[in-house]
Amino acid sequence: MTARPLHAIIAENGQLKKAAHTAQTELYKQAQKSSLYVGLSKKYAVLREGDSFAPSNETKRVQLIAGEVLKSYRQTMAPEWDSELSLRAGNQEAAADVVVDGNVLVNRAPTAFLLYMEKELESLKTFLSKMPVRDPATAWEDTQGQAGIANSPTAVSSQGRKVQEPIVLAPATIEHPAQAQLITKDVIIGQWESKTFTGAMTPDRKRELLSRVTTLAIAVKTARLEANSTVVENRAAAANLFSFLLS
Repeated sequence: MTARPLHAIIAENGQLKKAAHTAQTELYKQAQKSSLYVGLSKKYAVLREGDSFAPSNETKRVQLIAGEVLKSYRQTMAPEWDSELSLRAGNQEAAADVVVDGNVLVNRAPTAFLLYMEKELESLKTFLSKMPVRDPATAWEDTQGQAGIANSPTAVSSQGRKVQEPIVLAPATIEHPAQAQLITKDVIIGQWESKTFTGAMTPDRKRELLSRVTTLAIAVKTARLEANSTVVENRAAAANLFSFLLS
């Protein structure tokens, strides 16, 4: 029994699956057509001399034989079954460490887990990239007693209102009363002190987390490639399985 790197079996398995299932689909379409299993031989014999009725003989060849259909099915699927067994057995044996900066984060991670983690890290990258960040134009300060929340410096703004006040246009005299007019003025009646709060992360923190995801994704892919270089034995089981099924 020969041995090959797991990645070679993976590549072969994909091609075998595609070819086998294309052939399997065609076999399935043909195999259920009952008319293809039916043949006919119909010959006319003249019993009375001189009779003008002389029809043509009829023949129809049997196009499908059940045993041959099953044989074709076996020939079509057996290579894939054997390849799948070798692949599954190889995946059980293949494993590699996930290493970042010399530190082993996952010891002897199997290939199935590594494939899973590649997808999960891609999802996490998308998730992080959509998260908002604090406005870098604001000088944020940590809010005491509220972990993860920052606040802006206190901003002071005035609260005004319009009031009417009289002004004297002409003072009163012995002959005439004083002349006055109401005017509208803006006066400050109070002030606002406001702060903005945020629970978003800083732009630097976001860049740091995305960088970590990228670093780990590279480490996971490297481990998967290493695991897929594991040499595994080619396995075969299709012959025994089909012998039981179709004997």
